[in-house]
Parts: sequence; C-alpha cells; structure tokens
Amino acid sequence: MACRIIPSIPALRANRLKITTPFLQHRHLLVSLRTELVAVRHFAVAVKSTYKRDKPHFNIGTIGHVDHGKTTLTSAITKILAEKKHAIFKRYEEIDSAPEEQSRGITINAAHLEYETDKCHYGHVDCPGHADYIKNMITGTSQVDGAILVVAATEGVMPQTREHLVLAKQIGVTQILVFLNKIDEADKEMVELVETEVRELLGEFGFDADGTPVIAGSALCALQDTKPEIGRERVEELLNAADEYLKLPTRELDKPFLFPVEHVYSIKGRGTVVTGKLLRGKLKRGDAFEMIGFGSKVKGTVTGVETYHKTVDVGEAGDQLGLLIKGVDKEAVRRGIVLVPPSSGFKEQSRFEARTYFLKPEEGGQSKPIANLFNDVAYSLTWNRPVILQIPGKDLVMPGEDAEIIINTTVPVFVEPQQRFTLRSSTQTIATGIVTKLLGDVPPEIADKKLKKKAMRENIEKLGFNPYSEQLGRRLRARYGGASGSGSTLLAMHCRLIYYYFGQKKRFSRFVKPQLWNMSKKFNLEVDPATLVYYAPFDRRQSSSVKLNNTGQKRIAIKLRTSDNSLFLANITVGLMEPGQVKMLHVRCLPFTFDPNKQYDHKLVVLYIAAPDDQSDAAEIWKTVTAWRELTIKVEFKNEPEPAPPAPQAPNAPPPEGAAAPPEGGAAPPAGGETPAAPPAEGKEQPAGGEAKPPPA
Repeated sequence: MACRIIPSIPALRANRLKITTPFLQHRHLLVSLRTELVAVRHFAVAVKSTYKRDKPHFNIGTIGHVDHGKTTLTSAITKILAEKKHAIFKRYEEIDSAPEEQSRGITINAAHLEYETDKCHYGHVDCPGHADYIKNMITGTSQVDGAILVVAATEGVMPQTREHLVLAKQIGVTQILVFLNKIDEADKEMVELVETEVRELLGEFGFDADGTPVIAGSALCALQDTKPEIGRERVEELLNAADEYLKLPTRELDKPFLFPVEHVYSIKGRGTVVTGKLLRGKLKRGDAFEMIGFGSKVKGTVTGVETYHKTVDVGEAGDQLGLLIKGVDKEAVRRGIVLVPPSSGFKEQSRFEARTYFLKPEEGGQSKPIANLFNDVAYSLTWNRPVILQIPGKDLVMPGEDAEIIINTTVPVFVEPQQRFTLRSSTQTIATGIVTKLLGDVPPEIADKKLKKKAMRENIEKLGFNPYSEQLGRRLRARYGGASGSGSTLLAMHCRLIYYYFGQKKRFSRFVKPQLWNMSKKFNLEVDPATLVYYAPFDRRQSSSVKLNNTGQKRIAIKLRTSDNSLFLANITVGLMEPGQVKMLHVRCLPFTFDPNKQYDHKLVVLYIAAPDDQSDAAEIWKTVTAWRELTIKVEFKNEPEPAPPAPQAPNAPPPEGAAAPPEGGAAPPAGGETPAAPPAEGKEQPAGGEAKPPPA
C-alpha cells in the first residue's frame, strides 16, 4: 500500500502503523507516531497490479440483435473462467451498470472487460444490440479482431443480426463465431432451422458459412448453474473454439502510434483520462502527443498507462488503454479525437474521395436512389459527423452500385487513405466505403448554404422530382417518435416521393410546380393545392416556421389507403392535426394496371390513428381509432377508370347525341380499365387527348 502523509511527520515505521478502518475502504487512516494521532484522508491507495504480457492478446466482442443474450453470455463467460482464476466474475448488472441500462434492460454503451484462457488473453467488448444505439455498436466493433454472433434460437435472424454482420464486415472483422442461445426454450427442429438460416446469412455476407463454428447452448443456464449439458459445457466449448479458430491479427508495432479517443473522464486529484484502443504503434509514460480532429490544436504528455485497471509499462497496438494525460482539460477532449505523435505529418481533413458500395434492400440498405448533395452521417474510428455526398459525373446512384464519391464533413476530422467508414441515414445503414484520396477543405459551392441550395434546386428541375424529400421524411420520423411521415403529407407514386405540409392557402414555389405537373402528366394524379403548402427541405426559414406553428398542437399520424391493398392507388399521411380540426384533401389517381375479371373496391380505410410518441404495436393502434371521437378527418378520394372505348365511326361522322366534345390539347385517358359505375364528378373529367393540364395553383 502506498501512503501520502502531511510533510510535518517524519518517516513512518511499519510497527507503529495502525489502520482503524478496512483496508479497501481507505477513507480514514490513523497514524500513531509517538503521542500524535494524525488523520490522513483519501490519500491511501491500493497498489495496482501490473499487466503481464505472457499470452497473446485478442480483442473479441459479442454482437447480435437486442435481447438475444449478449450480456448474459458475457457474464456467463466471466463466471466460468473466474472459477479457474482466469477472470473476475461480472454480474449482469455490473456489465450494464448505467441506470438507464438497468431500467430498460438493454445495453446502451459498449462495455469492456478482460479474461483469459489457457492459451490467450482476451479483451471483451459487449456491444449494444438496440437499433437506437448502432453508433455505439460501430465504435465497439471497430475495436475488435473477431466477434461472437449471438442469435436466439427462439427468434432466429432478426434485423440487427443482419445489420451487425454488415457493419462487422465493413469494419474489417472477418472472424466470426456463432452462439445459438436460449435452446432451452426451443425444440430441436427450431434450433436446426435457425442454424441453417444463420449459415446462409454468413455466406450471403462473405463469411465462411461452412467452416464457422456454431455452438448451441443456453447462457442463462450457464449463469445459473443449471442444465450443464446445455449451459456450462457449451460455454466452455465456445471458449475452446475461440482458442482454436480465431487467428491473431498482425499488429503494426513499428509505426507511429494512433489512438482514437472513445471516452473522456476527469478524475479529481489526478487529471484527465482518455480511453480507447491503440490501433498501431506503442505508447508509454512520458510520450508527447498532439490531438487531431474537430479543429483541436492541443498538445500534451502521457503520464500514466493502464489496461483494465492494471498498470502497463508499454501499451502496444491492439491494447485497450486508459491514458492519464497532462496539460489537457477535459473540455478540450471529446470522443472522435485522435492522439498522434507531434510533427507526425497527420492533418485533419474536411473533404476526401472514397470508393463506396451502396447496400441493396435485401442487405439492409434503402430502396431509393442516392442523389448528388445528399446529407447523411459518416461513422469511422470513434467519430461520427454529418456529411454531404457528391457523385462526380452522375446525378443518382442506385442501391447495389459501386461508386467513387466525394464526402464533405461539417467539421474537420481525422482521415487517412485506406480508412474504412460507414454511411447511415436515420436508423438505416446505406453504404460502406474506403478512403482513397484526401482533398483538403470543403469548396465554397458546398460550404456556402445559398450555393448549395441553388445546386439542389437545379437537381430537382433536372430530374423532374425531388430526390431529397425521402431524406426529409426520415428526419421527421426520427424526430417525432417514428410515426411515418409525421408532420407531412406523403404522396407516394411509383416510388417517387414528394412531401407536402398542410397549411394556409399559398402558392407553390416556382421550382416545385414543374415537378408536380410532370407527376400529374405521368401518373394522372391531380392534387388540389387549396389546402397544401410546400416547404422545401433545404429552406431553413420556412422549416423553422413549421416548428413554431406546431407548438401546442397534438401531432396525429393518419394513414389512408385503398381497402384493396393489392392495388396501390395512393398512400397518404396526414399530420399536424388538432382535435376537432377538419382537413380537406382532394386526390384522384388511376391504377397502373387493371384486372378486367376483378371487382375493385376503391373506398379508403384508416390504417392507424396514433400520436407519434405512441410506442404501441399495430394491434393496439387499431384500438386507439375510437379514442379520437372529437377528431374529424375529411378526405375525398375518387377513382375514375377509363370509360369503355366508343364504337368505331366514320372519320367525318358527328359525335353521338349527348356526348361531350373533347377539348383541344386535353390528355388522353390511360389504356386499360373497367367501365366506371358512375360518371365522373363535375369538374374532374380528364381531357380526351394531348397532355394533362397542370393542377390549379
């Protein structure tokens, strides 16, 4: 034990030392020297053990869907190895120690712990599985050399199972073990089916589907010491597979050190502590460093190096380290900053070129194209920042394509060639890529908001539709609790989405009219703009106005669709409704295809009515429909199929008696369709030929 005492006391003799409180508490230490009693508070500290590098070190992590048992498996591993003096047992609540994690029963932050087997020393990262904390999962996975994919045998492959595999593959994790958990709650046929499904998924993402070890067991049984044949024995089998199957990566020890900061702490009386994984090089006490990223220009010195609360003489690449740094305040450090040697030549970047692959929908990506000047969020190392995408030589990139793109970050970050990154939009991973070239600073046409808006308007006019509207919808759904299209009106026609807001009678913007007219011509869609007002997603002034107008209103999401779900006529979402308020929306469109042998029902039905912050499922949402009796939604939806073609007439024959002459320049009705049961409403009749007239402004 080390002890600091006040300077007036001479050297202590061991036989005169009296401790009146338990050693580990070291709150008050009473020292008897001759006739004096001196109370020394908070200065006695236990001497920390030293980390011995006598076994190879491997970083491993648990990944998988939420509630599939990742943290339970981690706790079970420490329990079994603690009995062999190879680990310290960590209970479930000690791993998920944050109050929010314990109250919700999920992992939010990646947890770090250590254990060892007879052959290897492991640094374990327990990654969060919930979709809302993917950025923490990306940070945790970027620090591992291999992973244990945990899949519940009761559920099989779930959304985050696929997404975690995609992210692990992108980050560079190529070695995977699979643990089929909860087999005590599933029958044998179900376990075999899930194993087959998992192996197919591994092969789909480029992993070794046949050679990957798959161990089926129950982490809870291992933790509770019940059913050892599916509990303890299966966890031991998993650890043996890790020793045999996982290969140690090559460590870059001869290069300048690179240390991305994951967490920052301030310890009273000690200073600032930063934690993270040393990616390459070596670090020891006394090394000088400088910070790169987010405009930081701070320099400092390392005064202490630890790994898993053990002192270490020299930290090597691959180690999870905690660094005590001198000359740096906690406020000057943040997650995402990188520590490098002074004068190393590294510079922060705001613009770089990258080779990028955009995921297909079946790989977890989106189904819509990515347009030039799209806004997304990039994740790399431990930083994540909003970025603006540029696609040289193209207007759009479709899912499943490879493309050379330029990424512009909102603030300078640490980037170097061959660095991997992930692009995400809201809660969806859309692309992965590798940095190929550094380009320096963001050009004025991207940095200047006015010039960027002008370029976006030009893209809209060139494409004939608004490619940025889907992005606005994802932001609204994320902002208002996931209600689809909350706060906006969505007219979805042929996968081309245009967003509108309900509001006062205003004219559409001049660059919106052409795209609305073009859509009307192509899909025979007529929108009465009397109660619609369009707000461009890149118009900050009008968007702010929308926020102010929403103050105090009850946000209601109403989704309307034809009762015949097999026929997609329109998918309309109405938002920003106050109780008792009436909204008028007049929409008329023709189906794309008709089945002459089928009788269609074109009445609208309400799919759900619920507040955006309502977390209930679909069945409960149906029950809430009757709860809004004071809310009236008035919607008129008319479908007018093409009338039956008239009988052939002579070229100069007059039209039949009572038939209206077609106006000049009118639009021809679409081909195919059934005979209408009733004549069209007055004022809604389509012209007989030519192009459709634009809707009234």
